[in-house]
Amino acid sequence: MAAVVYPRIESQINPYRDNVQGKANEPICVAGLLDRSKQILGSELKGMQPDWTLEEIYDRLHHNAPRIAIIGGSPDHPAHIMDFQTIARAAIRIWQNGGVPFQFSTPVMCDGTAQSNQGMSYSLQSRNAVAQMIVNQLEAHSYHGAFVIQGCDKQPLGVVSALAHLDRVRRERGEAPFFATFAPSHVLQGGTIPPKLYAELEEVARRAELAGEEDITYDLRDALAYILQCSSNTAFQGVLERARGKGIITKEQHEDYEKRLAVATCDSQGGVCAFNGTGNSSRHLIAGLGLVHPALELLTAPPTQEQINAALDSFVD
Repeated sequence: MAAVVYPRIESQINPYRDNVQGKANEPICVAGLLDRSKQILGSELKGMQPDWTLEEIYDRLHHNAPRIAIIGGSPDHPAHIMDFQTIARAAIRIWQNGGVPFQFSTPVMCDGTAQSNQGMSYSLQSRNAVAQMIVNQLEAHSYHGAFVIQGCDKQPLGVVSALAHLDRVRRERGEAPFFATFAPSHVLQGGTIPPKLYAELEEVARRAELAGEEDITYDLRDALAYILQCSSNTAFQGVLERARGKGIITKEQHEDYEKRLAVATCDSQGGVCAFNGTGNSSRHLIAGLGLVHPALELLTAPPTQEQINAALDSFVD
């Protein structure tokens, strides 16, 4: 897909033109991002000759080429495991289109990991924390726009809140409007219960039935009928605790079953959990607001270069 050309930002305000420190500090950050991106993408960039130099980066900053922040999440959240690949593809395309790519990430808490423990006390406030961090970074480094890798839980609407606030502030100051597009993380592929473990759990259900514990039998077989994901792990935990309490399984068996279920749950490429929880309901909302390019709207695998290009090229539509 041929590159498009981003127009320069028409504004009387350009801190990188009027102050030399940004032009001294940031070119190495941009070059480092692009160099890492080339290493990550490897053979995908066959035939492409890197044309970024510190001098060219300096010139783009000085002449107000669009400074676009790629906003990622923290890799301790399943939705952000593959951010490094998406960041690399976005950075290369922004540069090809005449922009200046930057990258930063915010912490993203997983409501599932925080559930049923002290961590959940931090869930709602994390949305405001994300918004504050993003406004702070975008203003501090004077970015014009953003490519947002959208994750789960409170991160998506925290980012929307930040960008809406920032756009209003910029317009009040007489600056160019802030522009952005979102790239929701792909849907996490559910796991499969290993056949041997499935047979063992079916035997537990049979023993519960023989013991007159039909509710345990029903609930265990119901859990076995679904794909394996974090929410079904919770269902298994509850019914196995009841089976243990009734003497149908031992403590050691309970712990063994939970371990084998847990390690079979999540695909190694991560993603947004495959049920309509906060991750996917946020996906629907942000797409409904028109902030997601159709090429990235509902993915079952990390986005390709062509899909990312379509979203980033739309900045000039």
